[in-house]
Amino acid sequence: ASASPSVATQAQLNLLSLAIQTQHWSLIPELLPKIQTRLAQLPPSRSTLTAQLKLAQNLMCLQSAQNSEPSPFPSPLLESCPAVTLSENALQGAQIPAWSEIQNVVSVALKQSQGLEDRQSEANALGYLAAIAQQTGRISEAQALTEQALQKISAFDEPELAYLWQWQLGRLHQLQGKEKEAIAAYTLSFGTLQSLRRDLVAADSDIQFTFRDSVEPVYRE
Repeated sequence: ASASPSVATQAQLNLLSLAIQTQHWSLIPELLPKIQTRLAQLPPSRSTLTAQLKLAQNLMCLQSAQNSEPSPFPSPLLESCPAVTLSENALQGAQIPAWSEIQNVVSVALKQSQGLEDRQSEANALGYLAAIAQQTGRISEAQALTEQALQKISAFDEPELAYLWQWQLGRLHQLQGKEKEAIAAYTLSFGTLQSLRRDLVAADSDIQFTFRDSVEPVYRE
């Protein structure tokens, strides 16, 4: 009750993630309006932008769980989604925001990041818009947006972002049958991950394990 609006929003977003992971579907229609209202009231800041994108990712997970025939190469953003499938009666379709509504959430984050001149958040928002385009079959648009995201960041300064969008670009090339371009993108992602691994040498073993588990698909692909 006494928490700051940003802390309360973060708590609700964590609860939303947990509700999806544990398939506690009855919580979701109650949580979403509260989160959306709080986000609309928060002033633009890095933490607000992060919260908007976290909401978008959770909504992407819900939308993807409704798809009975998932793409063989979805956006890497969906790799962290829990392995759940929505049954017909679990959540009514009207209770899950459509892809167009999720895109609007990210578009607001993009506009705010540009207003703040926050290059890192802008790159993330562009990458998220690319992921939405990829999941809705707009592959050329997804590729262009992913390339824009990569132009905003440096693989040297922000490797934890660069590898993700390089990976996404590799998958987009695969979807288009562009093997040479896909290999080039994966090679860049591999090189970026190697630099991140060196930084993890002194890290906690649990962190190392989580990192290895999350990026394993990059090496396989």
